[in-house]
Amino acid sequence: TSWLAFTAGVRADRNSALDDRVSPRAALFASRDRYGLKLLYAEGFRNPSAYEGFFADGIQFIANPAIGAETIRSYEVVAWARPRLGLTARASGFRWTADGLVEQDTVMVGAETRLQFANRGRLRSTGAELEATYRTADGWLGFVGAAAMQVVDGDGATAIGAPQWTANLGGSTRLLFGRV
Repeated sequence: TSWLAFTAGVRADRNSALDDRVSPRAALFASRDRYGLKLLYAEGFRNPSAYEGFFADGIQFIANPAIGAETIRSYEVVAWARPRLGLTARASGFRWTADGLVEQDTVMVGAETRLQFANRGRLRSTGAELEATYRTADGWLGFVGAAAMQVVDGDGATAIGAPQWTANLGGSTRLLFGRV
């Protein structure tokens, strides 16, 4: 219809040594004149690097040929608007879940401790984001944005180093003095 659209796709990856993966994606769009809504879904993955899966030095590291891919599943709702000429605004809510994250671990080999990479980690990020831009006809631009999120690990504890708030503010001028 003129106000509703749907798109979907799938990516298939084949790997002779690591995981074969199928990653679906879908989006539903609804819009009227200067306002709209998007519902987004996506899956993705990252196979382990050669170092993470196969490195063994005979001293400290042992390989893990059974290591699998890290996976991520993403859901997002986005409302957007162009309420007046030059002004755009967007509000979104999201949830990303990453599973099977590759982490370095210690394992016993006989009576000795060795290092090995394994799929151990899980993170979930839930949050909301607001942003707006304003551009004038003669080239001035201003933008502002902020996001609030909660990132937790598989045990529900706040992830180390994950921000709870982010923000940005900026601007750009038109051509000044014919040179800058």
